[in-house]
Amino acid sequence: MEAFGRSLEKTPTEDALLHFKKNQHDLYNLWRAYQNLNLNISEETSKKLSEYFENINVFDKNSDLWRYPLFEEDYDSLEHYVGRALSYIEAAKLTYSNELSIEEKEYPLFYLLRQGIELLLKDYLANNFKEVPHHHHIGFAKQGTGGKVISDLRCRVSPYRQCDLNIIGEMLKQIDKLDREGDRFRYPSSLSFASKNAKTDRKIDIDILYSYVISIDEYFEYLDYLFLFLAR
Repeated sequence: MEAFGRSLEKTPTEDALLHFKKNQHDLYNLWRAYQNLNLNISEETSKKLSEYFENINVFDKNSDLWRYPLFEEDYDSLEHYVGRALSYIEAAKLTYSNELSIEEKEYPLFYLLRQGIELLLKDYLANNFKEVPHHHHIGFAKQGTGGKVISDLRCRVSPYRQCDLNIIGEMLKQIDKLDREGDRFRYPSSLSFASKNAKTDRKIDIDILYSYVISIDEYFEYLDYLFLFLAR
């Protein structure tokens, strides 16, 4: 997807915008547009990649099969709110401990952490039969998912644990400020090809972001054991 975007950067902005708006997440159609812009691709390679992207479209044409914790139809019925716990955070752990330089792995690491924390919060709401927001806000602003989760947990944990929720809430607010719409690390640029990093001067410390997400993940794992014990 990013390679397609870089190639389209070389075309007039108006034409490139039409490509993106028309095809969106349809990788096969984006690949066909890419083919038209790159005539040096061998016939054999072109055929293999065409088959590859065509097969992807059979299963995930809208690029949302692994992005969200719920099937699209699950939003219409509480009876089908079964969370799809994905392993973005585990992938982030592997990426963080990899021997690659921080410059080489920071962008995918940012994406994995941001996507992982959003899915973690939505999975909690789904598993507890709460309404799952369609937006990507993970803090407290704009009816964020983080605010909904913390509000629900305040009714479930003891008064002695409320301070933990205050800390988790502040972490979520900080992560939300970095990427409120959930797209800063997903795409390399805006539709006008402006760098996403140029949109804000807010500095990102990958070690702090990593520690926040891992701490929140471990806290939710603790809650799973706690609620399971109390339910006995």
